[in-house]
Parts: sequence; structure tokens; C-alpha cells
Amino acid sequence: MSSTLHQQIIDWLQGPQKWKEGLAIFRSFTSQKSLLSRFDRSGNIQFNRSLLREQLIQKAQYLEKNNKRKVSTPIVKKTTTKPSPAKVEVPKPINPNTVDHAMKPKAIQEIELQKHELYVNMHRQFHIDLPKAKTDIERAAIAGSIIELRDQNQACWDKLRYFKEHGKLPEEPKPEPVKPKKELTPVQMQRTITNRRSNISRYKRLISEDPQLKTIEQKKAKIAEWEEEVKYLSEQLNKIN
Repeated sequence: MSSTLHQQIIDWLQGPQKWKEGLAIFRSFTSQKSLLSRFDRSGNIQFNRSLLREQLIQKAQYLEKNNKRKVSTPIVKKTTTKPSPAKVEVPKPINPNTVDHAMKPKAIQEIELQKHELYVNMHRQFHIDLPKAKTDIERAAIAGSIIELRDQNQACWDKLRYFKEHGKLPEEPKPEPVKPKKELTPVQMQRTITNRRSNISRYKRLISEDPQLKTIEQKKAKIAEWEEEVKYLSEQLNKIN
């Protein structure tokens, strides 16, 4: 069972990393109800995708270590002379002082610089880091990072195309506010806000005191959830007052 789960995670990490498939794998072994609740509530957003990928990588590493799984490496015949590896040229960064770049709006300049930086990182990981990886886990982690960089790079391209066609940048989608499960009175709202802020401070203190905390990702997710709830309840109170 564990080896099958390990292979499922590896296959998912090395593939297109579809949200529903990854969530189904995570659901098959996890006991973290709060994290599952977050995934079910806020769905396929960038933060959740990164958090899910990290959880699956940690599980695969645990299975590999626990089962003492040996990763087979291809046998390479020894030769008397080693061929020199092909030189990989990393793309040069954009020069922000060029006239062509400087004449563009500042927002477009920032997107172009971000797009190029993402491409350089993706290029380096694919041509340099990936060939050096020695285990399936390392290769899967790098492949996942490359896919994430590719998606972010594509998002930059989409913004630039939209600007070229419409003369303005597309509006960013607003995240869904975290609503309480039941209607609260103003007194209950204020009490909930106070409790959430207290818990946020406590969790942040625990993380700062012990950065190697095993439950650090769950605590970060809970902090983000509470902060969204505080924001929503504060807006509701302002409307009432």
C-alpha cells in the first residue's frame, strides 16, 4: 500500500499536477481535517496548490525513508575519456536602462522584469538543477517547481497580451471572503475577531520560536484562514456601525 501511494505521489509530481487528483491522493492518507477543510472551502488557488504539493512531497519523502526504498540509477559504462558536458547558457537579465524598456508604463516594466526572471529560473532548473538530481524525490520536486514557474511566466505573458489588445491590465480576481457558518450578532463578531487575533499572535509566536516545527505549514494555513475571517467580520461590523 505504502509503495503504491509513494508511486502515486511521484507520478502526480512529475505530471501536470491536476488539483483534483492531487487532493484525492492527499485525502487518502491525511488526518488533517482543518487543512482538508481549507482546501474544500477555498479550492484551487495558488497558495493551496503550493501547500498541497509540499504536503505530498513530505509524505513521499517519509515513505521513501521509512521503507528504505532504494532508487535505482541507470548504469553508465565507463569510458577512458569523459566527454565534456555541453555548456548551458543562462539567458541574460533585462537591462532596465534601455530606451525601449524605460518608455513603457511602470506596471508593464515590472511585469516584463518578473516574466524574464521567472524564465531564467525555469531555464536554470530545467537545464542545470534537474540533470544533477539523484533521486525520484529530488527530480519530482524540481519538476514541480518548473511547472509552477512556467504557470507564473504564462500568467505574465497573458497580462502583457491583454495590455497590448486593450491598453490596460486585466483586473485581478477578488478572493471569496471567508464567511462564518452561521449568522453572528455584532457582539459575537467582535468576540470572534478578538479570539482569532489572539490565536494568530500565538501561532506566529510558536513559528518564530521554532522554525523547524513539524506542524508549521498547518499553522501557516490556519493563520491565513483566520486573517481572512477577521477581515470579513471587520467589514461586516463597519457596515453595521
